[in-house]
Amino acid sequence: MKVLNIKGAEPLGLGMNLPHLSLEQIDEEDILILDCRPKEAYYGGHIPGSLHMGPDNLSAFLGTILELDTPFAFMVDESQMAVLEDLYFQSRRIGFENIRGFLTNGIDRWEISEKNLDTLNTITPEELLILETDYTLLDIRKETEKSEDDPEKNRISIPLEYLVDSYKEIPMDKPVYVLCASGSRSATGASLLKNFGYDSYVVSGGILALRKIR
Repeated sequence: MKVLNIKGAEPLGLGMNLPHLSLEQIDEEDILILDCRPKEAYYGGHIPGSLHMGPDNLSAFLGTILELDTPFAFMVDESQMAVLEDLYFQSRRIGFENIRGFLTNGIDRWEISEKNLDTLNTITPEELLILETDYTLLDIRKETEKSEDDPEKNRISIPLEYLVDSYKEIPMDKPVYVLCASGSRSATGASLLKNFGYDSYVVSGGILALRKIR
């Protein structure tokens, strides 16, 4: 991005030209699915290997998580078609040029093909505070977001924008509970860690919910 800011980049052009992809194309061409559906939908069922990225977080974190030449496709609900163009141009402005297309009804089509969906586990703040088993609390907020009252037990702090480079600092032999401000970034962080082989969970409601019960 620094290079493009200094030297400039090719014009984005007018309009969006994204094909509607089939699941067979996704599989055959090894295309990463960027699941932009609401996080609750992702928790309940997603295509294995897909990465959750909420529309509100895409411009801030996509460039720190994926290499610019990564081939990917957006997955959206039919009700989100109005935001698809915005997702496309946000990604292009960051420097991503290998956007292959998009999927709708991908979950239904996956189930029709009799393939299993993955789920992403969550844990409530109440459940977290009474845990007696060993775990890692991964705090992916920035330092400026933290306070002295935040939980310290088993905590490792790695902001989301550094997680791809630093995730190996996290032990793999115990569950990882991912904490952010409200749970939005945690969905991305936990889905990323799951793809790396971790037993990851989202702390529902994030630190805002946790502070209310402490």
